[in-house]
Amino acid sequence: EAKADLESRMSKLNADFRSQLDEEKHRAERLIEDLKRSKEEDLDRLREMYEDHIDGMKHKTAAVEANLKGELQMILEENEKVKMCYDNLEEEMTRAKHELNEINEQYQDALDENDHYKKDAKRYKEEADKLMDENDKMRRDLSS
Repeated sequence: EAKADLESRMSKLNADFRSQLDEEKHRAERLIEDLKRSKEEDLDRLREMYEDHIDGMKHKTAAVEANLKGELQMILEENEKVKMCYDNLEEEMTRAKHELNEINEQYQDALDENDHYKKDAKRYKEEADKLMDENDKMRRDLSS
């Protein structure tokens, strides 16, 4: 009877342990499923955060690119204006050089003409002095 009682208690303990083991297995399976679900949710959140970050970076990059393109366009336009100014200055310099050459030619012509007039004036003065001397001589001859 003690043996039967012991076997009965052992059987009951064994059934309790099996029941507890089954409960622990079910609890472990639920925990594993919860972990898997949590892991998938975390991965989805991370993926979404990464995609949001990538989208944000794309927008920032596009904004920076647009700003750089705008600045580059302004620089190109400014360079074109500077080039036009240099071209205008070069044309003005060429025109001024041409005008200066013309003025120098006119000045040289005026100097040459002035020399010619000085020579003529000298010749006329010499002729006038000569005529005055002759006139003075004739007057003296007539007075004597």
